[in-house]
Amino acid sequence: MRKTHRVYQVQGRGVSLYTPPVVNKMGLRWVAKSANLGTDRAALREKIEGLFADGGTSLYDAVGAAYDQIAQAKADDRIQAIVVLSDGDDRNSTLKLEALLERVGSHGEPAVARIFTIGYGSDANSSVLQRIADATQARYYAGKPEDIRAVFKEISTFF
Repeated sequence: MRKTHRVYQVQGRGVSLYTPPVVNKMGLRWVAKSANLGTDRAALREKIEGLFADGGTSLYDAVGAAYDQIAQAKADDRIQAIVVLSDGDDRNSTLKLEALLERVGSHGEPAVARIFTIGYGSDANSSVLQRIADATQARYYAGKPEDIRAVFKEISTFF
């Protein structure tokens, strides 16, 4: 089975969802951008449920793109967070892990956006996902299908 990554970007009540396959120069495709969770929930659920793993592991590029989108539209009156659901593997990114950590790191200041990571699968690379979360003063979670709702609920307590 091929692996995929899902990157959810949360701003206020809005959400953006990234998943492969290749569409733009970095190999990223936004399935939804700045959708409203209140009014667009059913359409978002349908899009998410229609996703399937089709290869292309560009985790670092995806996280960097989500972070850049939030940084460009930063609003102090909104929640600025990214939730990454991944096995932590990256094979296709042009951005390297160290460069991503430098870009998203808070460097002692409040982070532009917290990046919460959820390691999915028994072989998830928790080390990489932990480093990404730590760089933004967020948290890494080990996720399983039976507890994923609880993980998302706990993430929501940070806001």
